[in-house]
Amino acid sequence: MKPCLSEIEKFTLTDNLMAGSSVVDISDCGTHSYQEFPMEECDIQGTIEARVLLFSADQGRILWTSSDECTFRQKHSNEIKELVSKETGITANMILLAAVHTHSSHGYRSFDPKKFAAHIIDAVSIAENNMRTVKKIVERVGIAPQESIINRRLYLNKKFGEICIMFNDDCVIDCEKGTLDATGQVVKVFENLSTDLVKEGLTDKAFMTDGPVDSRLHLWTIEDTNGDAIASIARVNAHAVTATQSRIGKKISSDFVGPMSGIIHSDTGAPCLVFNGAFGNTRPLQEKYCFEECDRIAGLFAETMLNADPKQSITTSISGVSLPCVGLPLRKDFPHSREELKKIVEKKETGKKEAWELKRDNDRKSTAEILSRPGPPQETGVMLEGELENGAVNRELQAWCLGPLKILCLPGEPFVQLCESIEKKTGFLTVGISNGYMSYLPDPESLLNGGYEANQCLLDGDTLRNIPEYAKKLCESLKVD
Repeated sequence: MKPCLSEIEKFTLTDNLMAGSSVVDISDCGTHSYQEFPMEECDIQGTIEARVLLFSADQGRILWTSSDECTFRQKHSNEIKELVSKETGITANMILLAAVHTHSSHGYRSFDPKKFAAHIIDAVSIAENNMRTVKKIVERVGIAPQESIINRRLYLNKKFGEICIMFNDDCVIDCEKGTLDATGQVVKVFENLSTDLVKEGLTDKAFMTDGPVDSRLHLWTIEDTNGDAIASIARVNAHAVTATQSRIGKKISSDFVGPMSGIIHSDTGAPCLVFNGAFGNTRPLQEKYCFEECDRIAGLFAETMLNADPKQSITTSISGVSLPCVGLPLRKDFPHSREELKKIVEKKETGKKEAWELKRDNDRKSTAEILSRPGPPQETGVMLEGELENGAVNRELQAWCLGPLKILCLPGEPFVQLCESIEKKTGFLTVGISNGYMSYLPDPESLLNGGYEANQCLLDGDTLRNIPEYAKKLCESLKVD
């Protein structure tokens, strides 16, 4: 399947471009937390926020948002954009709704899209009251310190493929050297497969997570005619799991995102939106999960961006383009029936199997379990009603160009390798979990290797291979100065 290019919708603001920003508290947008704790039982650290950047010109308006949420499930995203569009008059396809993947704010099941949309509408009203003429963009690109980001996937060998080092269990961390030795966790994986490293001939392997990482940190600051900041946009490439609820319990926070945004806001004098880029297979490198680590990572990221050499570009226009991708094929190696998927999940293994075969079977069951999760009316799944049965999902891709800021927005958690291939084809940087959600987005090779994030991928390998080409055609439709 290839997207129909006639469906591309383009919007450009060129005459008298102005922008305004605001920040709103969204802490009340759900009754339960990410780990399903009642919010009233949780200790809220700081503020859970949404940050808004509004562009306006004679041709109309464009709205960008970033929020301290894990994801906006597809039904929620569609509803939020429809409500905001109806109230503000901003075309839904020209609204960028981005999350940052913090594992310590609201849960999917109790999230209230109507309440969230009301906060965004209020934020737009506030931003409208401080609109100023856009003059230039200041771009800073820094390299994250060695001790801050690390790949979390580990390739074992051709038989066993990859595993995910989700947290630090049984690992040895060296933040000074920027290394994570996962030998202890690998030993446990093989124990669960009723084997050991000696039997599998892996005793001489160093289990260091040294896979690909995008350590770039981007900061774009929009300035008015007086050289004052209207807003900033920061792009990072790491899961926001520094204070994940699964490790610290009934605590609510914006993880490292809020403190990092706050430091930049304080330095520039204007709100800072945060976009998460190539983060599907990476996370912060830390010895423990706590708020002290949130502050450490936030400081490392913010200081790196603020201290990077600034490059100024005169910017008086913004262009956006939206492509509704109708019929993106789901994985062809699985049935498109929940009943058939449940049979895979519940299948009892018989006979003696090699450890690598058990690992492969476990991977397959894990994927089938994700695909078979209940759909509507629960409305918190990654697929909408009928998509599993149809064998395809409908999702929106967006591309944006604002001077030196060129981003391609994907509704999922993209791996570094997939983002690299998109950037090579287009020159655009990716922004993940935008305008909805459809699981991890690994590169095709990682999909074949299995492991946690690859097992969570909904899309077929051929679909993943086509995404860079879709992105190229989308980005080429934009007029880039």
